Amino acid sequence: MPYRGDMPSFSFEGIQTACICGDNGNGKSAIVDAMTWALWGESRAKSPDDVIHIWESEASVEFDFRIEDQLYRVKRKRARPKKATGAGQSSLDLMIYDGEGFKTISGNTIPETERIIKDNLNMDYDTFINSAYLRQGHADQFTRQQPAKRKAVLSNILGLDIYDKLEEKAREKMRGQQTERTMLESAIRDIDAELVSKPELENEFEQAKTNLSQIDKEVKEKQAEFDAVRQKRQALENKRQQMKQLEEHIAYSNKQLALRQSEIGQHEKHIKEYEDLLAQRQEIEKGYAEYANIKSLCDDFNNKLQQLNSLKDKRWVLEQTIEKARSGLVNNRSVLKKTVEDLENKAQKLAQYKEELAKIEEAKPRLEEKEKKFEAKKENRQALQYSIKQLKSEQESLQKEIGEIDEKLNLLCKEGENKCPLCETSLGVEGLKIIREKFENDSNNNTALIKQKETEMYNLITEAETIEKEIAADEAELKSHQKWLQNRVGNLEQAIEDAKEAGNKLIKQKELLADTEKKLESLDYAIEEQKELKALDEKIASLKYNADEHLHSSKRLTELQEFDGKKRGLEEAERLLSTEKEDLAKAAAASEELQKQLDIDEKKKKAIEKELEALPQLESESEQAENILKTVSARQRDAQETSGNLKGKLEHLQNQEKKKKEKEAQLTTISKEAGIYSELAQAFGKKGIQMMLIETALPDIENEANELLGRMTDNRMHVKFDPQKLTKKGDVQETLEITISDDLGARPYETYSGGESFRIDFAIRIALSKLLAKRAGAPLPTLIIDEGFGTLDNIGIEKIKEAINSIRNDFEKIIVITHIDELKDAFPSRINVTKTPDGSVIELN
Repeated sequence: MPYRGDMPSFSFEGIQTACICGDNGNGKSAIVDAMTWALWGESRAKSPDDVIHIWESEASVEFDFRIEDQLYRVKRKRARPKKATGAGQSSLDLMIYDGEGFKTISGNTIPETERIIKDNLNMDYDTFINSAYLRQGHADQFTRQQPAKRKAVLSNILGLDIYDKLEEKAREKMRGQQTERTMLESAIRDIDAELVSKPELENEFEQAKTNLSQIDKEVKEKQAEFDAVRQKRQALENKRQQMKQLEEHIAYSNKQLALRQSEIGQHEKHIKEYEDLLAQRQEIEKGYAEYANIKSLCDDFNNKLQQLNSLKDKRWVLEQTIEKARSGLVNNRSVLKKTVEDLENKAQKLAQYKEELAKIEEAKPRLEEKEKKFEAKKENRQALQYSIKQLKSEQESLQKEIGEIDEKLNLLCKEGENKCPLCETSLGVEGLKIIREKFENDSNNNTALIKQKETEMYNLITEAETIEKEIAADEAELKSHQKWLQNRVGNLEQAIEDAKEAGNKLIKQKELLADTEKKLESLDYAIEEQKELKALDEKIASLKYNADEHLHSSKRLTELQEFDGKKRGLEEAERLLSTEKEDLAKAAAASEELQKQLDIDEKKKKAIEKELEALPQLESESEQAENILKTVSARQRDAQETSGNLKGKLEHLQNQEKKKKEKEAQLTTISKEAGIYSELAQAFGKKGIQMMLIETALPDIENEANELLGRMTDNRMHVKFDPQKLTKKGDVQETLEITISDDLGARPYETYSGGESFRIDFAIRIALSKLLAKRAGAPLPTLIIDEGFGTLDNIGIEKIKEAINSIRNDFEKIIVITHIDELKDAFPSRINVTKTPDGSVIELN
C-alpha cells in the first residue's frame, strides 16, 4: 500500500455518496484494500508482505465499523521477516465498544478471530467482491463465473449457508441414529443367541434342586450323629479342665503350706533372738550409757571444728586480698623506678640534642652556596639551549638562501637571451657572468657559514650535555641532602621537646616513687582487711579446739558403736516378743488346715483320672463323625453352587428378554427419527429450501437489474436468470444461467461491446448489492464501485450518473473510485488522494 508513517485517521461518518479521486497509482483502491485486509486478511496483494510499503518494515490498519447500533474496531498488523529465510509476523485484534471504551473479544489465534469477524459480518470476502464491491477490472466477476459458482455466490448473498449448517447437523443426527440403530440390532441379535439355551438351563436347574434336597437331608442326619458324639466328648473335656484346675490348686496349696512352714521357722528364730537380748539387758544398758556420753562430746568437737574451718576460709580470703594490695604496690614501685630511669636518660640528652641542632644551623650557608651554584648551572644550560636554537635557525636561513640562489642560477641557465629573469633588463654576456659569479660566491659563502655553525652547534651541544649530567648529579645530591637535613632537624626538635617534657615529669614520678616505698614500709595498704584478719585470729583462739582430744573421742565412739544397735534391738525385743509368739500360733493352725484340704483334693484327682480313661475312644469317634460331615457338607456346597449358577443364568436370560423388548422399542423410535432427519437433510439441502429461496429471490434480482439496465439503455437490453435447465437426457439440472437480449434478440454475453457488457455487469452487480443490503442480518448496506468508466461514451457516463443517483437511497453509503473528471462533480463529497514523497495523503473536500 502506498501509505507510510502514522497516517491521520479518516472517517466516513456523515458521508452518504462520495467519489474517491486521484491520479492512477496514488492509492485510491488501496483505501478499500485496507478495509478488506483489516476485516478478512485479503486484498489485491498477492502475498501477505505485499501490503507493506516498499520503504517500510511493517503495515498496520485500524478500522472501525458498525453492525446495526454496535460499534466494532479491528486492528491488523503485518511485519516483514527479520531474516531472508524467516517468516513475517502477523497480529489481529477485534474489539467491541461497551459505552466506556473498547474491550477485546479476540480469539486465541488469528484464524479464530477471523472466524468471529466473519460470523459477525455474516459475509466472507468472496461474497463481498461479487456483490457490494465492484473491483477495478472485475465488474464481470459474477457474470463470467461458472453457473455453479454464481449460484454459490448468490447463496452466500442470501445467507443460505445457515441451511448448509442445518443440513449438516441433520445429517450428523441421521448418521448418529443410524449408528445407534446398528448397535441396537447387533445387541438384539446377541440377546437372541443367548436365549436359545434357556430350555436346557431350566431342565438342568430342576435336576440340581432335586439333588440338593437329597443332600440336605443327608447333611442333617450326619450333623445329628456328630453332635451326639461331640456332647459326650465335651463332657469329658470339661472333666479334664476340672482336673487341670484341681492340679493347679494342689500345687498352689503345697506352695502355701511351704510358706507357712517357713513363717513358723522365722517366728521361732525371732523369739530366740529376742529372749537372748533380754538376758543381756544390764550389760547393754551400761555400754549404751557410755556411748551416749562420748557421742555428746564428739558432737561438741565437730561443731567447734566446723566453726574453725569457716573462720580459716575467711582468713584465707583476707590474706589473699592483703597480699594482692601489697603486690600492687610492689609492681607500681617497679614501674615507677623504670619510668624515673627512662625520664632521667631522656632529660640528660637535652644538651646533646641542642649542640647537634646548632651544628646543623652552622652548615646551612654551605648548602645555600651549593644551591646557588646549581641554579647558575641551570641558567647556563638554558643559555646554551637558546644559542643552539639560534644557530639552528641561522643554519636553516642560510640553507634557504642557498636554495633561492640555485633557483636564480637555474633561471639564468634557461634563458636564451642575456636578460635578467626577474626584471627582463638586458645584462649582456659580462653582466650575466658577473651575476652568475656573484650567485655562486654567495652560495659558497653560505655553505661555509653552515659548516662553521654546525661546528659551533656541535661544541655547544657537547657542552650542554656535560652541564646536563652535572645538573642531574647535583640535583640528586641536593635533594638527598635537603631531605636528610629536613628529617634530622625535625627529629632533633622533637627530641628536645621530649627531653624537656621528661625533665618536667621526672620530679612528679620521683615523688610518687617515694610515697609508694613509704606505704610498703609502714604496711599502709588494705587497712580494713588487716583489722578483720586480727579479729578472726582472736575468734579462732577463743574456740579452744583440741584436735588430739577430738581424735581420741572419735576412736572410743567407734568402739562403743555396737551398743547403739543392741540398745535398739533390746527395745524391739521388749515390744515384739509377745506378738511373735501369737503369730507363731496362727501360722501353725493355718499349716494344719492346708494339709487337711490337700488330702481332700488328692482323692478328687484320683476319681477324675478314672473317668478320663474313656476320652481317647470318644476323640476318635468324634473325629470320624466330623470327617463324614465335612464330606457331605462339601457335596452340599457344590450342589448349592451349581443350583445358584443355574439360577443366576436363568435370571440373566429373563433380564435379557426384558432388555430385548426395550431395545426393540428403541429401535422403532430411532428408525422413525432417522427418517425424519433424512427428510430434514434433503429439505435443508441445495435442492430443498435453498433452491426455493433462490428461485424466490431471482425475480427480484432480475427486476432490479432490468430496471437499472433499462435506464442505462433506454429499455433496449434485458437480463433473465434461469435456475434450471434440461439436460440431453431430458433431466432437470440445477444451474444459474444468464440470458441477455436486446433489439436483435437473445445472444451470448461475449458478443456485446465493452460499454454494453459494462452496463450489463453494472446492472447485475447493483442488483446483487441491493439484495445484500436488504438481507436480514447483513451489516454493510454499502456499495463500493472501483471501476474505470473509460469504455463508456458521454451518454453512457450520464446514464451511469443517473443510475447511481436512482439507487442512492437504497444504500447507507455509495463510494465511487474514479479519475474521470465528468464523474468527479456528480457527487456531493469528494475524497482526494494525493501522492507525496512521504506517501499518499487522503483529504475530504
